[in-house]
Amino acid sequence: MAGIVSGTFARYAETSNNDGNLTRFLFTDDLHQQVKDKLLFARQGWMGPDRGGEDPQDEKEVYFPILQRTDLGKKRGDHVILPLMKNLTGAATVGNSKLLETSGEEAFAFAYLKVYVETMRHATGYVGDMSEVRNPFLSEESASSQLAKWLADQEEKATLDAYYDGFSAHVVTGISAASATDNPNWFYGGDATTEENVDSNDTLGTADFEKMSVWAEVNKINAIRVPDGVGGMEEGYAMIIHPFQMYDLRQDSVWQQAQREGNERGWKNPIFSGAKGMYAGIFIYTHTLCEVAASGVTDRNNKRRAIFTGAHAIGYATAVPEQVNRRAEDDYGVVRAWAISKTYGYARADWLNDSDSGTTSFNQSSAIVTTYAAQPY
Repeated sequence: MAGIVSGTFARYAETSNNDGNLTRFLFTDDLHQQVKDKLLFARQGWMGPDRGGEDPQDEKEVYFPILQRTDLGKKRGDHVILPLMKNLTGAATVGNSKLLETSGEEAFAFAYLKVYVETMRHATGYVGDMSEVRNPFLSEESASSQLAKWLADQEEKATLDAYYDGFSAHVVTGISAASATDNPNWFYGGDATTEENVDSNDTLGTADFEKMSVWAEVNKINAIRVPDGVGGMEEGYAMIIHPFQMYDLRQDSVWQQAQREGNERGWKNPIFSGAKGMYAGIFIYTHTLCEVAASGVTDRNNKRRAIFTGAHAIGYATAVPEQVNRRAEDDYGVVRAWAISKTYGYARADWLNDSDSGTTSFNQSSAIVTTYAAQPY
């Protein structure tokens, strides 16, 4: 059966009695790329390649915050497993000491991550008798473009939701087994020890970046690898902060001095494309979707939750890629409408130990940093 290519769609011609009443719209790489190109994590090269199997945690090739897996055999409500081989930690056997059948024979240790997938859909269109001759926007290509933008916005939020709550919001809503849980690694600005006692003295500053840099090094958090624009890679960590937090950081005298003394050399480096700066080995990005403090916290709207991330922070699974379908009933062309759908999910990398039936998890890749960040205008 021949395919007729139209814009971003490949539509099968109705050429047989068996399917003469069907019009099929196929998933295309073009539509998928439209969505992906709009995501912060994709634009910065933070989404690892989908290779089907996961490398050990210390492999350079997987130094990405997001690990991708596509499993077209799954359906909504299912989960995709991402396996992990943990590093060896046993003591050395020295000299002629017996190695066979002793603790010196360290067994492989495995962990895994469950990434649940749920279907997300949205539709758009037009009801009326305005012809497509007078209105060029009443087309499947226009609908596809607008729906792709909408889905990209949803996926961007879904990624951040996973850092905060363990899973993307649509997964939590649709799947009972995927309950929202706070990130296990939490820090606060200044001398605060809880979100409640974060106050106007606890704004984001260079001291917070120093603290997070030390935490990452001591806990052996794997760094991400950022393309340097000249064929190489630069390693570091990343902080995604709210613009209000960025405003506070710019008021920090140490930050100002660092910019005066190192700005010319630093900002000519291509690795800073898209970043607001770098301090203590941490790339800094801003995002308006950084959350406010938890409900019930005093002055919560003046407190923002920044995201610190290293490698292996989020699992991203796709079961049914992006596809756009025409509305089945169009009332003789008066109703023009299309819908986009995708079955996917994001999950925070709270790895479950395989040896204890998945009752103990560990997270060595991300943290949340709450600071005071009032609107500056």
